[in-house]
Amino acid sequence: FFRLWVRAPFTIILSCIYLKEFLLPNRNLYSKAHYFKQRGLYEEEFLKSFSHISTQSNWVRNYIRIKNPNAQIYNTKIILRQEFYDADIWKYKTPNDSPIIFSSCSAAIPYKGMHQLIKMAKILKAEYPNIQIRIAGAVNVGNKLLDGYSIYLNNIIYLGSINSVQIVSELQNCNVCVIPSYIETYCLALAEALIIGVPCVVSYAGALPETAVPNEEALFYNSNDYIQGAALIKKIINNKELAINLGTNARSRRLIENDIESVLNTQMNIYNQLV
Repeated sequence: FFRLWVRAPFTIILSCIYLKEFLLPNRNLYSKAHYFKQRGLYEEEFLKSFSHISTQSNWVRNYIRIKNPNAQIYNTKIILRQEFYDADIWKYKTPNDSPIIFSSCSAAIPYKGMHQLIKMAKILKAEYPNIQIRIAGAVNVGNKLLDGYSIYLNNIIYLGSINSVQIVSELQNCNVCVIPSYIETYCLALAEALIIGVPCVVSYAGALPETAVPNEEALFYNSNDYIQGAALIKKIINNKELAINLGTNARSRRLIENDIESVLNTQMNIYNQLV
């Protein structure tokens, strides 16, 4: 987050500053970046104190080994919510002037990359004038009492905090799912989309490339390259064979890696080792 703020164009930083950011300095992006950095220092101290640590990705394990080389590290897996195992498989939608892009965001925080998704939509709008971006999660905009970055995230449909059944429905109705994060240790939102067979465009960041094989199970772009991200979204929207192949490959892998019995057995083996 701190590096993201430093590299952000000055015009974008200004667009996230309103009167209250001057009156309440802790609400501006610089202060939030500083807070995020300080919190990371505290978390690092906690991390160093543990002897046994479970993780879901090699990306995380590599960082842990640097900070706490003496810890015993275990490779765990994740169980998804039952609705995603039971859901019908995603079906290709013939492109028109109003394709639907689905994404999710836990909060209005810059490292989730929603501003990059907005830039992609601006490019795509020239060809698809009624394009929709539908975002699930506790992201609120329009209220001037919110921080500047929240207000910056506009011109999209915010679904609010929706349940798993509603998320399944949104995924099945979209043309493509986009995960634009700058950092992810393990992305449940991506795993949920993949197990339904939704074709995904994903930023090449953190552990995301471990969740889907690039060009086989999802299409990846550099986190800052929103032009390439837009091109990949368009590619999936217009290419039925590609969209179906990506979804089929991704679903096959997720049904294995997120298999409930396999996850439970892995976790029980870890507990038995500790005992």
